[in-house]
Amino acid sequence: MNKAVTPYHQHVAQEKRALIVAAATELFLELGYDRTSLARIAARAGVSRATLFKQFPTKAALFDAIVTESWSTAADEDPRQRATSSPGSASSAAVTPHCSVALG
Repeated sequence: MNKAVTPYHQHVAQEKRALIVAAATELFLELGYDRTSLARIAARAGVSRATLFKQFPTKAALFDAIVTESWSTAADEDPRQRATSSPGSASSAAVTPHCSVALG
């Protein structure tokens, strides 16, 4: 059986992933990491919990994806960081909100 993913399904998965990441970012900043559940994130994103768990099996994996995307975005916005872009070299402006959520 061939389980190739069609471009349409890839697009839908990317859209849902973006909705999940946006909802999680809002909720982590609003409620904090500990008080944000994956069920609440799924509801805010308008996706099923199964869809969320398919993309992100744990809350830690979702948080990691948010922080990683922030680092990538920071490097894209500042051309000087492109050559040295890594989590350790991210701008503090991109990472600070996520650190405050993680640290309480």
